[in-house]
Amino acid sequence: MIGIASGISGSESRAYGREMRYGEAFYGASGRAHEEIPRKACNDTGVYNFKQKGEFKRDDNGSAERRSRKVGEARREAAARRKKVTSRRRIILAVLILMLFAATLAVIYKFVFVVGNINVVGTSLYSENEVIDASGIYNGINLYSFRRSTVVRKITLACPYIGSVEVKRNIPNSVDLILTDESAAYYTVIFGDIKILSEGLRVLDSADDKNEIPEEIKYIKLPPVKYSVTGRVIEFAEPKYDRIVRSVLSELKDSELEDRITSVDVRDQFAISMVCDGAYKLILGNGEDIPYKLKTAALVLQDEMFEGGKKAKIDLTVRDKTGVRLDELLDVE
Repeated sequence: MIGIASGISGSESRAYGREMRYGEAFYGASGRAHEEIPRKACNDTGVYNFKQKGEFKRDDNGSAERRSRKVGEARREAAARRKKVTSRRRIILAVLILMLFAATLAVIYKFVFVVGNINVVGTSLYSENEVIDASGIYNGINLYSFRRSTVVRKITLACPYIGSVEVKRNIPNSVDLILTDESAAYYTVIFGDIKILSEGLRVLDSADDKNEIPEEIKYIKLPPVKYSVTGRVIEFAEPKYDRIVRSVLSELKDSELEDRITSVDVRDQFAISMVCDGAYKLILGNGEDIPYKLKTAALVLQDEMFEGGKKAKIDLTVRDKTGVRLDELLDVE
């Protein structure tokens, strides 16, 4: 080995050494790495070759990898196409199902739930035909083509003495209108007209003369009203008036004098007054302690000085300090 190397130049020796190293790496130290046989063997096995420019070249393995990539891409594209087709079919099927469902509902809506019977229950003030005409419901209309709130509004507007309305749908084809009559509790004068009001301050009717109104209906003097429409609750010029009026009337209702009070004046929230038995004017002042003041008035009216029915003014403005003044000329209107 030494003798052979001594007959080779330095550059050739270095080239031979490289050939040997590559030959050792791939085929062992046979001493024939500088010949063509190892390189041909390298090509046949598909292993990287060394070229004169010092680069590596991929043979059969590179072609196999490219073919493998192309096959993989083709498979992915085919899978994507199948997924797209499947998704499109599902969308078309969903649309068809929805269309079929909508068509079924339309048929049921038009031909199945059709009103054929309307029952009116609970009123003695209006006839069945009056209520049905006011409701807007008729035979042949769909059972679900109207709103309950709309029916209630129509009936209470056209039939103001109806206090409450319950609309009940009975599948497949009937409707029950369950009513509660309203009774008059107060009357007042609004814009020069006499209006009869319910306990909830809803306008029930109008009157031409106070003498037409039953005695049990209280006269109430109200603060400024914005508008009043038959069948609707009156609206005050300011929201605070509604709160004050309702509070006074509610406290009066719980008093033992409630049946004896003939009129209530709440035009001034700081000078509220009431008339009891048509002869005694109770000055309550502001809206504070009204239950206590009415209870005090009831005790005062038990005194024997009131047995003759003489007109009197009872001042209850200051708590625990009641003033009484008899006055035959007292205006209790």
